[in-house]
Amino acid sequence: MTEPLTTDVEIAKQADCAMPEDLWSRAAREVIGRATIGYLQGNKVTPLELLHGPGHQRRLMDSGTQAMQAVQKAAGWQVRGSTTPVTERVREIWDLTDAYRAMVLAKLEAVPAVAVTQDTISDVLAWRENETGEDRAFRIYTCLTATLETKKTWGDKAATLLELLAGVAGLDASGYFDSMLAEILRAPKGLAEVLGSEEVPGDQVDLFLNLVDGSLSANKAPKEPATAKAIYELLGRAKVGMVETRMALMGHAVRIVRGNDKLTNKTVSDEVAYVVKLRERLSRNGDLVGGSETQDALERRLSRSISDQSIDLMMADTNSVAERVLRGVQLHGKIFGDVPRGYLETYVSELMGQEQVEARLLPENQTALENLTLLGKLHAALIASDIAERTRERLAIQTERAQTELIAKAKILETFESGKGSIGERLSTLLTLIGGNAFSRGENALSAQNTVRAMMKQPSFFDAYLADVADKTERAKRLRDLEKKLAEAQVV
Repeated sequence: MTEPLTTDVEIAKQADCAMPEDLWSRAAREVIGRATIGYLQGNKVTPLELLHGPGHQRRLMDSGTQAMQAVQKAAGWQVRGSTTPVTERVREIWDLTDAYRAMVLAKLEAVPAVAVTQDTISDVLAWRENETGEDRAFRIYTCLTATLETKKTWGDKAATLLELLAGVAGLDASGYFDSMLAEILRAPKGLAEVLGSEEVPGDQVDLFLNLVDGSLSANKAPKEPATAKAIYELLGRAKVGMVETRMALMGHAVRIVRGNDKLTNKTVSDEVAYVVKLRERLSRNGDLVGGSETQDALERRLSRSISDQSIDLMMADTNSVAERVLRGVQLHGKIFGDVPRGYLETYVSELMGQEQVEARLLPENQTALENLTLLGKLHAALIASDIAERTRERLAIQTERAQTELIAKAKILETFESGKGSIGERLSTLLTLIGGNAFSRGENALSAQNTVRAMMKQPSFFDAYLADVADKTERAKRLRDLEKKLAEAQVV
């Protein structure tokens, strides 16, 4: 689902037509659409209509230099990087188009096109005796082209196709409508007339991707344009089919992603989170739609969002070095791209490398237990990260040392072992902290586990632990809960 994302030269190489019938291929139609874009957009005509309408072909030839410029463009794209002179390929394309126009006139003389209506559609789509698949496709497209001849806007053309398509059953028959509808949607103005538009680029991308995935119901469609509801319903009816229409929408989504406008109107953090999520949504069977160019565009967006100019905005609600480092490490694990990830590694390393960092490491407005938990989260995040090994180890050791000093200075373990309050409440709180990795792995966690063991060895521990529970069933339940917490804290 990436053909519309190829370059002019790439798609032209795929459409190196030698026979008149070759112009019907999807790649050839794409080249025609790009080479004759001025004429097609100005006259509200799709490549398929041009290929199956002698009147459209004649008007293009009579339009002055537009036909000549289109042929020269296509020829230039096709011979790029080869030894074939452009003039030779121009002559070949003119011969090809002359032969194609003659073929179309001969076919239509034998089987004239008829306008498609609800009354005639079954007959138009039906197979004729001794008819090849190629002949049937040509006949159906000429009839649809004749049907759209009087429609002067993209919206009217799409509405006509959608109305006819509503009564069509089967992927084979719907494919003809799919191709024509997709070519209307590939035109930016056609897209706006048929689907409308969102003000925020990211909202527009989400709309396209939701339609491609078939995850939007018709009641989510805007009231205007009226054709939007039909598109929502059509693509939501099944997750397969209408391949070219879905391809056209995916192409628009990726082009927005590759642009430079912000995708959201929210905070820097929200923009980063959206880009990270977007990469997942643009992945299909392990491959990113649009390949390396899309990946580069997403990385550029992250690099712009995570920089010296924006990092302070992302850290605006933090009150300490530890909070900023934790956020930086967590963000490092979510984003992608060597540049933004490298920036975050440097950022957290420099934060922790400041002179007298200990004085600014922890927020002043938090309790000792809150700061203990903060350092535990930071230590766990560091050792689980894929930050460069030497940096990761240095910062983890520094964090563990700071927590050790906090535990000693605030006498945290002594307070748990023999402080105020019931021993049950103190033990339960300590076990919750250990189980939640509030203590950094290693000596600090081991010291906390040993404190639990010391508390449980105190005389009459179980009597005190169960003192406020008289019912045997409730006593048994409390002991089972204790066993569970001890296991989670790896004390037993």
